[in-house]
Amino acid sequence: AGTLLRRANAVLAPLTNQPLPLKLCSSLPASLVTAIVAAAQLRPGKPHSEHFVYARALANEGCVKTTHVPPASGARGISHAYFFLIGLVGVGLLPALIRNFEVNFSLSHTQMGAILSASSLVMAAGSVLSGVWYDRTGPRWVLGAALAVTAAGALMVWGAASAAAFALALMLFHFGHGLGVPVNSLISQLYGSERGRGLILMHGFQALGRLGAPALLLVLFALSGGWRSAFLLSAILFGTWAALLIF
Repeated sequence: AGTLLRRANAVLAPLTNQPLPLKLCSSLPASLVTAIVAAAQLRPGKPHSEHFVYARALANEGCVKTTHVPPASGARGISHAYFFLIGLVGVGLLPALIRNFEVNFSLSHTQMGAILSASSLVMAAGSVLSGVWYDRTGPRWVLGAALAVTAAGALMVWGAASAAAFALALMLFHFGHGLGVPVNSLISQLYGSERGRGLILMHGFQALGRLGAPALLLVLFALSGGWRSAFLLSAILFGTWAALLIF
C-alpha cells in the first residue's frame, strides 16, 4: 500500500494545481492509471484528495471501469444547489426587493444604485481572490467559504437596522457570490467528457432559481414574513449547504 501511494503521488506531483488534461486516457500510461485508481481506494476518508479527483476524472473519461471510485453525484448536487440558490436569491430576489430596500432604509434611487455598484465591485474582487485560492487548494474550501460568507451576508441583511449596516451586509453577500465563481471549473471536472452537459445543468438550475423567486416572495409576503424573512431563509439554506460541503 505504501509503495502504491508513493507511486501515485509521484504521478500526481507535477499535475497538482494544474488543470486536468483534456484527454486523460492518452496522457497517462495504463499502469499509472491503475496506480492512481488503486491509491484512491486506499483513501476512503479523503474524497477531495488528488487521488480521488483524478480517479473520478479517469472514470468519467472511460479510461477505467471501477465501482471503487466514489461517485461525484454528491458534489454535483451541492454545486447545482449552490447555483439554484444564487439564482433564487442573488438574481431573482434582489431586483424584486429594491423598492422595499429604498423605503425601509430611506434610500434614494441614486444611493441604492451606488450600493449595488459597490456590491458588484466587491463581487468582482471576490472572483479574483477565489480564482487564486482555487488554484492552490482546490474546490472544497473555496466553495465552502463562498457558501458560508453568503450565508453570513444574508443573515446581516436580515438583521440590518440602518442604511450603512444594510450596505455593508449586501456587499458581504455579493462578496460570497464572487467567491463561488470557480464552481464553473468544478462542474467541468466533475462531469469529465460531459462537461458541456454539466455547464448547461448548472446554469439551468440558476434559471430555475430565478423562476422560483417570485413564488417565494408571494408566499413570504402572504404569510406576513416580509422581505427580511427571505434573507433569513437564504442564510439558513446557504449555511446548511456550507456545512454539508465542509463537514
